[in-house]
Amino acid sequence: KAQSLEIFNSWDGTQPLPGWLAEVLQSFLLSPDCHSSSLWSMSPAASRLSQWLRGRLECHRVLMRMEDDRQSMGDLSTQLIEVTSAVKAAEAELKRAEETLERLQAAHAETVQKRQLLLRTESGLQRQSARATRVLEIAAPRRRECEVVVPMLRDAEESPEQWGAILTIGVLSCYGASFGHALRQPIMKEL
Repeated sequence: KAQSLEIFNSWDGTQPLPGWLAEVLQSFLLSPDCHSSSLWSMSPAASRLSQWLRGRLECHRVLMRMEDDRQSMGDLSTQLIEVTSAVKAAEAELKRAEETLERLQAAHAETVQKRQLLLRTESGLQRQSARATRVLEIAAPRRRECEVVVPMLRDAEESPEQWGAILTIGVLSCYGASFGHALRQPIMKEL
């Protein structure tokens, strides 16, 4: 009796029972002869011991469920750590992607501005080219006329009417330049 009490008292209430002992207690307590109500008539101490063993077995079950929950929480903790690290990696990747996007947007905006500037420059150059082409078209007949008249004037250089030739060359040079229409007409009349 005393030895049984020492064994019972040595069981730590905060730790689960060894598996073999839990199985023995369960098979013992499942027997209809071990219910506290049926033992009370034989011995109140045996009835109380049966209640205590039943309570200790229930405590064992609770401790086992707690251990299972703790282990599953450990698994959840591990999963939480893994998910947290994955989230941090995804956030870092997102930040890198946002920085790249900002860089690309800035480069795109700069490219668009350069393109608009080049288009304006091209448009201006096309207008200048068209104006230069018109001036050359207007001056082309005068140039041909100068090419014909200048050799004749060189031949006439020896003549006493040199001053007339010099004046004519000066007028033709001025006339060959691209003047406005209002200026060209008086020069044409003088010729």
